[in-house]
Amino acid sequence: MESDDEEKMSARDMRALSSYLRDEDAEDDVGDILNTSALTLGSQQDRANLVLGPSSLPMKRPRHDSEGEQQSSQTFRISDVEVPAVADIHIPEVLTPLPAPPIPERLVGQQISYPHQSVHNPQSSCQQERSSTPVPCPTIKRVQESCLERIPSSSLGFVPSVQQDNASGDENQILCDDILAHTSFRIEEESLFGEEYFWDYRDVEDNFQLTKPPGPHFIQEEIIEEDEAHDEPTAGCDQGIPIYPGASINMLESLTSILSFVQSEKISGVGLGRLLSLIDLHLPQPNNFYKSSHSVSKMLETLDEPVLMHYFCSVCYKTRVSLSDLCDSCTDPARYVHYFLTFPLAAQLSRFLMRPEFVQNLQHKLTRDKQNPENIEDIYDGEIYMQTEAQNVTVNGISITLMWNTDGVQIFKSNTYSLWPVYMVVNELPPEKRFLSENLLIAGLWGSLVKPHPNVYLLPIYKDLVPLQNGVLMDVCGESEKQRVVVKTVCGTCDAPATSLFMNMKGHAGFYSCPICFIKGEKPGDATVFPYAEDVPLRDLQSYKNHVKLAVQNRILLMSTVRNEERYCGIKGPTILSDMLDNMFSMMSIDSMHCIYLGLMRQMLRLWFDKDFKHLPFSSHVQSSTISARLLSLTPPHFLQRLHQPVEKLVHWKASEFRSFLFYVSLVLLQGVLKPHVYNHFALFVKGVALLNSSSISPSDIVTAGTLLRQFVQEFQVIYGVDNMSHNVHMCTHLDHVVRLLGPLWATSCFQFEDINGRLKNLIHGTRHVGLQIHSKLSLMTSLPLMVRQLREGPAKIYCDNLRRKYRLKVADIISPGVYCVGSLSDISHDYVWIFAVLRERELLSPNCKIFMFDRLLKDRLLYVSANYNRGERDSSYCKYQVESSCKSGHIKFFVKVSCACVQKCSCSFPTKYMAIIKPVPVVPFQTESVTVHHIFKVDASHVQEEFFNVDVVDIYDLKTVLYKLDCLDIVYLAEPLNKFELE
Repeated sequence: MESDDEEKMSARDMRALSSYLRDEDAEDDVGDILNTSALTLGSQQDRANLVLGPSSLPMKRPRHDSEGEQQSSQTFRISDVEVPAVADIHIPEVLTPLPAPPIPERLVGQQISYPHQSVHNPQSSCQQERSSTPVPCPTIKRVQESCLERIPSSSLGFVPSVQQDNASGDENQILCDDILAHTSFRIEEESLFGEEYFWDYRDVEDNFQLTKPPGPHFIQEEIIEEDEAHDEPTAGCDQGIPIYPGASINMLESLTSILSFVQSEKISGVGLGRLLSLIDLHLPQPNNFYKSSHSVSKMLETLDEPVLMHYFCSVCYKTRVSLSDLCDSCTDPARYVHYFLTFPLAAQLSRFLMRPEFVQNLQHKLTRDKQNPENIEDIYDGEIYMQTEAQNVTVNGISITLMWNTDGVQIFKSNTYSLWPVYMVVNELPPEKRFLSENLLIAGLWGSLVKPHPNVYLLPIYKDLVPLQNGVLMDVCGESEKQRVVVKTVCGTCDAPATSLFMNMKGHAGFYSCPICFIKGEKPGDATVFPYAEDVPLRDLQSYKNHVKLAVQNRILLMSTVRNEERYCGIKGPTILSDMLDNMFSMMSIDSMHCIYLGLMRQMLRLWFDKDFKHLPFSSHVQSSTISARLLSLTPPHFLQRLHQPVEKLVHWKASEFRSFLFYVSLVLLQGVLKPHVYNHFALFVKGVALLNSSSISPSDIVTAGTLLRQFVQEFQVIYGVDNMSHNVHMCTHLDHVVRLLGPLWATSCFQFEDINGRLKNLIHGTRHVGLQIHSKLSLMTSLPLMVRQLREGPAKIYCDNLRRKYRLKVADIISPGVYCVGSLSDISHDYVWIFAVLRERELLSPNCKIFMFDRLLKDRLLYVSANYNRGERDSSYCKYQVESSCKSGHIKFFVKVSCACVQKCSCSFPTKYMAIIKPVPVVPFQTESVTVHHIFKVDASHVQEEFFNVDVVDIYDLKTVLYKLDCLDIVYLAEPLNKFELE
């Protein structure tokens, strides 16, 4: 079937990151079949829609060599991604019917149209009139001259019966499955969900539009061709051999140490190569050391994450097959082809389940110690999780639930290029281990100058989740047979802009923008505000279906101005998120980081102390210097990472600074600074949010918090005016509802995701090929902690562990796992000889024992510091501790270690003891005119006993937490952390 007029692929296309059709013999066959806009199969009676799912890719026609033997399948590598080589596709005359694709619940009973062409924004320059003329097939010829007949939109889903075979050895006969994936993606996305899911999503109010074409770094991305490096002896050597004869560390320890240093110091790939050359210069020759970064990459190939690349037009978001496959239906000269990445979740989970500690940690919800069985103490105690658990009670295997998150991460200061990673967190893990790099699922990575199209981005992720929801068989560590693993996404957390984007709703600055209720809002000026209203109905799925139907019929998404908004209630169109979550209105949390700390707390500080509001009655601008002086005089404990800054530098405050100000210092320092009615009103907010962010929340706490926060919002309008009733103020009325459904606020906060985004940014060292840069180093971020953990005990492991620590402490004694004596041990000085009498009185000494003093103790990630250790700008010497059946507050004088005096190992029955000498401090709960706050205490000076021997000798395991000491107006206050998870 060869012809002279067939075009051959250019050299540039052969180098393109995505594969093109390369088989001249197959081009005519496939060119007439693979068309994202129209398909003609067989006769008029046989025409039907193709639904090519992941299970049917790739497809090949049987081909035999001259001897009649079927050839073996071929593969080739493109940018370290293994892709099956496909010869061509054979469509037989008889089609094998398959069940129709699953229809989303909200579309049941409605007529589903299977479109053949994307609908674009009429304001866009790429808009075209829909007609029966199909779009040319995007094959190697660029423009297909023959037109295909249009298939009736009522056709059922069929897939042709095909057989797979391999291509010949001729490289020009290889057809990459990217062509199939492209066709499958466009056909299935529009047949399964409908064309309205993939309308041009440029949002005028969010200012998506490009004012000028993007720079060449983003529109002319080419292949990153690996340097042709000769195979080095290092690449295949045993990782257990020394780096040179007689060396104390082996190849694996050397590699892990170098990679730990590279990650810690954020060194680029070029820098790694130079570092390796420098190290090799200092080693004796010959040696087994890595000679180049290429040899290191070869060693890390087994850690690479599988990746799928999805190409799309930057103007109309239509699916493309490669970076150079410009959209034929767009006329915008600024158009280009971009891509996003997805990472198969099943492959990541399969790797996780082969780790014994991961499998063991999945039992956390069953083995945890609850403070109160009736209280909400984690996401497991929320109504949503309990409902999901009840549905999975019949699951015979492993049940895993996920929390998803995404947000834009700006990479460069010079332009708006940003990354939008989609993270998945395993809820069954302990809170302190959920967000570790080695336990984090990364579902997708979108990098672009504009925000992602939510449905284009979510579709492959949703398709990846569907089989996991039904259950898949996986190997599990410790199990002799494969186990059925069921995975379900039960909640999500994003900031307000990302939430509205992926829920396909009005942004937080528009009417009906609340994702939980139907409040409309008002617009008295330039900004939309939300006056307090009671008994506003909550959103539900039935109303959502009706609003989606109306929005699609009237094409709300394509309108610059929407009238009669009460008909749509902020819904712009359908979203695939509603299929990922059973009820997205109940399962999308309110992120406390952006809503409360960066949102409302910052807003109130500006209203109080910004000069722009100094003429208003609620302002305390004249007291700005007073509050700043008080902030700078504080000596926070070590569990707060940042020192306080003055309010004049409010623009530089981080979210964690707003959080520590709100919970620990605001009520104390603002006494006498704010006007009394403003102060008492603010106390309602502190009390309500603190209750919902605690480690253990009772049902009565939720009711109390809801009452306080609704009163706060109602009075906010009176004190600050309706113009300041922002979206964040309104969301406070729903915090108790969210906690009842999804657990404490800290469990769904975005703080940990922001930290992960920071680590993701550190993987980028240039402006080109950002997505591929991250992919090439993603395995390093996720696997390096495991590599360090699996090292043998020795100097290499100690070095790597030290690089990972934020604060490097000298450990004098390992008391038990997670409990360390920090610093140095010293003998009792003459000033403290009285301690012998105290210990003898309590019968804690033996005739043959020795006593040492030390000043610092690290326990459960909290650093306790004695009063003797007066260094730096921090004070962690106050604590809460257990004495018999009661809890007390006190001041740590010092720590002691009591052990036998034997020089060598002995059989003495006297056990080694570690104790804290604490002076008790009587306290009472902090009170205002409006509330009593139980995590802040006022030291009762009238009951302080100054007797010399009035101390408690406490076993270190009875220490509960460090307290924040606050001095204000000659009165001492102590503040207790609300939960252990948010300790910095």
